This record gives sequence, structure tokens and C-alpha cells, in this order.
Amino acid sequence: MEPLIFSLKQSFTHVHAFTPVCFLCVSLCVCLDRNDIQHAGVQYILDSVVDQLLKNPDRRFIYVETAFFYRWWKQQSSSMRQTVKQLVNEGRLEFVNGGWCMSDEATTHYSAVIDQMTMGLRFLNDTFGPCQTTPLKLLL
Repeated sequence: MEPLIFSLKQSFTHVHAFTPVCFLCVSLCVCLDRNDIQHAGVQYILDSVVDQLLKNPDRRFIYVETAFFYRWWKQQSSSMRQTVKQLVNEGRLEFVNGGWCMSDEATTHYSAVIDQMTMGLRFLNDTFGPCQTTPLKLLL
């Protein structure tokens, strides 16, 4: 069997970044306030994603954890925030889960899951408006 080789002309239009909050630091508060402990560099992921989405309208990006996005968002200019809002409205930048962190790793009790989901979804709703859903496609 020959190996599967992708040509450079092929493009992957759906990409997803997962940078778990809980793996990078013991406490989310420490991670957000003290970058001297762990240099995660998540801002570089978001910077390059926005740049690439603007260069190619066929690309899409899925982002999971709101905690890092929140920190990046606070550092952006108003023009960059408008650009990101446009990408979200076009469905080219999508937030899945919407929680502050991945609840299957960072929060193991139901009350913590509810708290971190509430925190993340509240930020996303306040920033981008009510959650939009993708229509389901029925397969017959």
C-alpha cells in the first residue's frame, strides 16, 4: 500500500487548536497573571490564525478554551476586535464548548463544570452576542 501524500494545493479548511489551561499551570489565576511561570505562547496561535483567516476566505478555525482567548482579546486594538467579530459572524472563527477551560480535565465536580461553563459562555455572549448554532444536516 502506498503512503497517502497530500499536494500543496490541497487545503485543510477546518483546524482546531487545543492548548489546555490545566496542563500549563496549576492555577488558572496564576497562569493568567504570571506569565513568568509558563510561556504558553497562545497569543501567537491566535495572531497567526486571524492573519491566515484574513488571507484565505476558505479557511475556518475552531477554538475551544475561552480563558486564553479572553487574555488575548483584552490586549487587542478596537480594529482587531472588529475584525475578529467579523470572522465570528461569518462563521470562520468558531468557539466550541465555550467554557473557560476544558471541563473534562480542569474541573472534575459538577459545580465546577457549571461555574467554568458559565464564566466562559458569559464572556462569549457579552462579546459576540447570543450563541448561534449551526443547522444540522440530516443524512438520509
